[in-house]
Amino acid sequence: MVGTNVPREIELLCCCTRPRLDSATLNQMQSLLLSGIDWSVAVRLARQHRVHLLLHQRLEKAALAMMPPDILQQLSNLVRFNAISNVRLLQELTHLLHLFESENIVAIPFKGPMLAIMAYGDLALRQFGDLDILIPSGAMLTAQEVLLKDGYVQQRCGRELNPGSASQLLNSQYRYDEWYWKTLNQKDRFGARVELHWSTAPTHTIFPMHAEFIWQNLEPIKLAGTEVMSLSTTNLLLMLCINYSKDHWRYLRMICDIAAICDRTPHLDWDTILGEAEFLGRTRAVLLGLNLTHQLLKLPLPEIIAHRIQADPAIASLTQNVCQRLFCDNGSEPSLAAKIPYNFQLRDRLADKWRYSLYSLLKVVDKPNDKRVQPIKEVKSLA
Repeated sequence: MVGTNVPREIELLCCCTRPRLDSATLNQMQSLLLSGIDWSVAVRLARQHRVHLLLHQRLEKAALAMMPPDILQQLSNLVRFNAISNVRLLQELTHLLHLFESENIVAIPFKGPMLAIMAYGDLALRQFGDLDILIPSGAMLTAQEVLLKDGYVQQRCGRELNPGSASQLLNSQYRYDEWYWKTLNQKDRFGARVELHWSTAPTHTIFPMHAEFIWQNLEPIKLAGTEVMSLSTTNLLLMLCINYSKDHWRYLRMICDIAAICDRTPHLDWDTILGEAEFLGRTRAVLLGLNLTHQLLKLPLPEIIAHRIQADPAIASLTQNVCQRLFCDNGSEPSLAAKIPYNFQLRDRLADKWRYSLYSLLKVVDKPNDKRVQPIKEVKSLA
């Protein structure tokens, strides 16, 4: 692992979130457990990094008898509540896809339940609270009508999508989605937040993965017994590495997602992935994500990836940057002073570095003043 003097609780999390529990990992887990674990710290970190579901599953296989009963009960409760939440949200997603289909709207779900299935093969192993759906920009107003008729409310006040603002917002540098909320169960105050996307990231992040490329590279996924089209594995991996790099890899779960996708898809076309990353100007973001999986979760890397990482000294520096912050910032967003050198180093091309500076300056000067309607809280969003 990158760094020294890593607390045992962090080592345990990294062991328990590796894609596979081989004999070396099990032996390391056993050694850590015997050396003494502060379980309150371990569970707090697991929840902070959104990997408590993986922690429970792996310890259930290896060492539940060594856990204090109150900690076991706490984790079991979190797992049960998450399972209820995920099933409800999956049912709501299926319902919405049927509604969109009835209006001839092409809707592509991604992240959320789709990512849980594509990465982990199990809806219960990844916590999610939103339903992300990609919609053609020309169908956004119609899709919004469908949601409003179904009881959803817009969560933005003052800058919400409407016929008068559609042209401006759909071409905004900063906006790429619209948020909606509906209470599903008043008794336990459970609800669903839906994010309709007409792109996968704001253009100010310099993410030129054109919508046409996404729509032409879809794959069928089994969702609740029904075949649903979603992002191809290649596009999903690219999108996650780029978006997670944009978000500074603030949670261990982000790294787990990348590792799980790679582990479940052993025959990925790495030449294509690297070629597309180079076209997007995001090779470092992809290599950074893959190097983090290797350093923290011991994921073996293909020779072509290992060679590219070794050939670019910036990857080691970026990896060290992420690892130093990962377990000491309490999930907080990095300061501006930390963001600027990281974002400069992350970008492959000099033109993108300067463009990032310009976009950042414009965003400060002309940032939309979005306000969000606060939804009723779920049965604890289990975050």
